[in-house]
Order: sequence, then C-alpha cells, then structure tokens
Amino acid sequence: MPARPRLVPPERPRFDAGAEDDGFPHDNDLARTGGRPPRRPRSVDDDGGHEDAGLFRMLGVLVLVAAVVVALVLPASPIRVIGRGGGEESAGQGVNARSRGDLPALPGGLSAVSRLYDLAVPNDLSGTQMIEVALSGHLDDGNNLAFYAYEDERWKRLAVATLTADGKHASGELPYPPKSVAVLRSTATARSLGLIVSAGQTPEARTLAGASVIAVRGAVLGKDAKTVTLRQGGLAPAVKAAGGKPVYLLVEPGTDVSDVGSQLGGDLATSMVAAAKASGAAGVLVDLGALPKEQREGVSRFGAELGARLRAERLGFLVAVPASGRDGGAYDWKALLGVADGLWLMPRLDAVTYYGDVDATLDGARDAGVDMARVALVLDRRSQETVPGQRSMLSRKEALTLASAIQRGADSGTGGTSTTVNLSVPFLAGSGGGLRWDEGAKAVGYQFSEGGKPHAVWIENRFSAAFRLDLASRAGLGGVVVDQAEADETLADVADAATAFAQGSPPKLERPFGPYLVPCWEARGGGTIDGASACWAQDHPALSAVWRAPKAGGAYTVRLVVSDGVAFVGQELSIRVTSSGQAEAGGDATATPTGPRSTPGQSTATPTGGRPPGPAGN
Repeated sequence: MPARPRLVPPERPRFDAGAEDDGFPHDNDLARTGGRPPRRPRSVDDDGGHEDAGLFRMLGVLVLVAAVVVALVLPASPIRVIGRGGGEESAGQGVNARSRGDLPALPGGLSAVSRLYDLAVPNDLSGTQMIEVALSGHLDDGNNLAFYAYEDERWKRLAVATLTADGKHASGELPYPPKSVAVLRSTATARSLGLIVSAGQTPEARTLAGASVIAVRGAVLGKDAKTVTLRQGGLAPAVKAAGGKPVYLLVEPGTDVSDVGSQLGGDLATSMVAAAKASGAAGVLVDLGALPKEQREGVSRFGAELGARLRAERLGFLVAVPASGRDGGAYDWKALLGVADGLWLMPRLDAVTYYGDVDATLDGARDAGVDMARVALVLDRRSQETVPGQRSMLSRKEALTLASAIQRGADSGTGGTSTTVNLSVPFLAGSGGGLRWDEGAKAVGYQFSEGGKPHAVWIENRFSAAFRLDLASRAGLGGVVVDQAEADETLADVADAATAFAQGSPPKLERPFGPYLVPCWEARGGGTIDGASACWAQDHPALSAVWRAPKAGGAYTVRLVVSDGVAFVGQELSIRVTSSGQAEAGGDATATPTGPRSTPGQSTATPTGGRPPGPAGN
C-alpha cells in the first residue's frame, strides 16, 4: 500500500496584511468657509469698529454652521480595519459601512451592544481581517462579546470580540470579509473555557480571548515517579501571551514511567509544587492517566496532600480524570473535588466507544452527588487511527492524506504500455463505501485492512466536536477544554464552536454534506476517467477508476480529492504517454513515507485549491 506522504501545512490566507486603521474614506472638503470679504476704503475719520465686529460675528456663524454640517454629513467611521504592523492607518480597499435603521430580531440569549452595519466589500477582498467596531455606548464588562453577521435572514456568529481599553469599541479577527457586522453579547449561562498547549507554545488567538485558564504540558514525572522534570520551552511564551490569565503547569507521566500510582506521596507533591513555582505557574494540573482501581485510596490521599501544599502557596489545583466507568475507577471524583478546584475529563477513548463510556462515567458521577458544574470536558483536536488494542493520534490532514492515496494497478496492455491505467484507493477499499458519517461515533471515518488487522481512522472536525459539546451540555458540565489549542491548521478547527459554547450558545448539530465524502477523480491536462461520477454531485463512491490516455504524447496527471465535509486534500499521480498514445508503465510520481508503512508509494499529497460548490452541512 502507498506510504503516508509528508505533510506541509498551507499558508494561512490573510486579509490585507499591510492594511491599517480606518479603511472608510472621509470627505473633509465639504462646507469650507470662505475667506474674509474685502473692506470698503475707510476715510480718515471712520474708525470701522462696528463694521469689523459685524464681520467677525458673520464669520463665526459660518464656521459654526460648517462644523455642524461636517458632523452631520461625515460622522466618524464606526468601523476601522486595523493593520498588523503596529500602527493604525487607513486600510482603503474601498470598504464602506452603513448603519441599518432597524435591528433584525435577535435569537434568545443574545443582546445587541452595537448597531448592525452593512458593509460594501470589494469582490477581490478575501481572507482574514482585524476589525474594530464602535459600540452603542460605553461598556465596563467585556465578557461574552462576539461579532455576528446577518445573512439570509438569520444571524451568524463570526468570531470573538474583545472590548478595547476605552470601553467604546470591540475588536477582533474576522475569518473573512462579511457583508454585515454587529457586536452582540451572549446573555445565556456562561461556562468556563480551558486550553491545553505543549511546552513552549501559545494558544491560538481566537480561543485565548475567551479562555479562563491555560494549561501547558511543561513537566513529566521522573523514572521513579517521585520527582518532576520540566520540559524544554516551558511556560514563558504562554504566560506572556495570556495577558494576566492564569497559566497552569500540566504534569503528566513520562513514557518510561511504570507503576505511577504506587509512588504517589509527599516527595512527588513537594516536587510538583517546586516545579510550579520555578516555572511561574498559577497552579498545577495533574494528569496521571488511567490507573488500576486498587489505587483509588492512594490517589485520593495524594490529591489531598498536594492540594493542601498548593493552597499554602496560593496556587490553583486541577485534576485530569479519565472516563473509567460509573464508579470512576481509581478516581473518586467527589473526594478529589473536596481538595481541588475542578476536574477536567480526558476521555482518551476510541471513537466507537466514546459516547457509551463517557455517558456511563458522567451518570455515575451524577448519581454519586458530584457537582457537575465543576467538571469540564476536554476536546482533543486530533484525529485517531485504531487497531484492536491500540490507538494512535494523527492530524486531520494526515488522515485525509492517507485516504487520498492513489494506487496504480497492473496495465492491461503488452510491452509495458497500454491505452488505459487502472487506479484504486487502497485505504478506502475496506470501508464499505469510502469515507462515511458514523452515527455511533458521531464522526467521519473509514476502514481498511493491513497486516491481517482491521484499521479504522476517525476524523475530528467541527461536526464531531459539536456533538461532544452537546454531550457536555446535556450532562450539565460547567466548562469545556480545547486540547492541542496552539495554532495548527492541520488539526480540527473547533475554536469558534468551543468559544460560543463557553459563552452559552448551544452547539449546532449537523452532519457533513453527503457528496463531499465521495472521492473525486480528476484528469488534469488530458485523458478521461471512466467509472467515476461528477465530483461532489452524487453519494455513490467510486473506489476504483480507469484513466484513458489521450492520443498526444506527454506527461499527464490524475488527481484524487477526498474530504471530511470541511477540509479537502488531494493527491496526484503523474503518467507519461508515448507519442503513439500509450501510457508507460510505472510513473513519475514520488512519495515520502511516514509512520510504519513501508510499501512504495505512488502519489504525492497536495492541498487542493478553492472549495467545491454546495452546502457545508445539512
């Protein structure tokens, strides 16, 4: 089978990266005052005092009228496009804003803190932009603010909005130039939003604005499980970016640590407190992973001792707990909440068992009298590949790259040439229909067999994340946590969904648009594809195809594009055709193997440009 090609994240599109302040032109040439009128000649005996006084009064009236006209006709622009170069100047670009007289009806749980502005945006303007919108009045509370657009007679949330220092504007980065914008505040019950990043990393700006706490994977247990070792990179970048928000030191077992539970005690608690103080952390998040149920009492004792020592140092304390069934396994949730500030539920489960196991764990905690408002559900942005008894993590782009691998079959011709080339999608062949939405896993996945073992790949995206948020809502949890929260476009984009959920908005439950899950075969430059339907138009997948060579010789390309309903990834196979119209054997394609697969590859992964037509969800 083809190996996994090396992934190169695409550059993030930018909206006028050099643009600066106030992109909406002003005309300051209206109502100019005239010059002083000429005087009539005076006689030697004429003092002219009364005439000069009258002229000055007339000029004063004219200046006052001009000022009023300018104020009425040319008010200060309510919207500014803010540059990224440190300064603020006019962005130009032909963007104009006009306030609507009446505000459309708002959904429940939202209130307006600005007017709704219709924007005139040039068609060639694309990408993200930093924008600042004037509010209807001064605000002291900047919580739960967001930019919204009103499109197709419905409100659409765009991004988090941050209150400026003067309390009169809200600023933030919009994902694309919308046709309208307003600042709305969520009045629904807010939840906490936590973030987890790797050592030396900072959270993505979109999630950082609404976060209440950031945890950094900055330390691991030593081999004896009695000491803590700080990771290179530390917490400093996150502390600097957090702007005063609390940053916790996340301590987790190392790969070479065994029998963690039996080593829990005073030495380890002392080492954790010292590591937190040395790294400048505001608290500690302890993640010991899955432990035997027999160590339940030991885990509770250690939690009580560590909690007491952290409180003495005025440091916060959070505990990561796995999904361990109705009784919590080695973790007594109620006892731990007696000594810790909160629990972060890290399921670490196969997609097929996720909902059953998490529901059972939460039901047991609720029946035991646990305060569910002090529990937060952790969302992992990574996708996963599973085999019986084993689970590994990968990026969404890696999962789609594997799915889009092209394999060239044996040619039907003689002498190493043929007019046709047989093609197949090896990693989708065992899925019973290519990529599919699984109602049990609430995710897009596919299956294949390798080495005599069944493999399943589950792709994390905004659709699957919404169902996990819905689970947290139904369970009455007090918050949500985004794991792998640093900026990484190869992972699932859950920033907006998690932030909106934390602000009280219910998750939007959708499934992917069916035809997007069907592999798309394309003959680029020449030749034709047999056995494949029009791209993104039908639900029936073509997991094999035949490429017919053109009569003219040269190098040609076949491309296969796959999607999880959100992102699109393609791979290309180069085929050389002789002057007699025969496709040569082999091909000019190259591949970069990744992971354990050593089968020679037949294609290279390339990000696809643009987006096919059709809805994003149903």
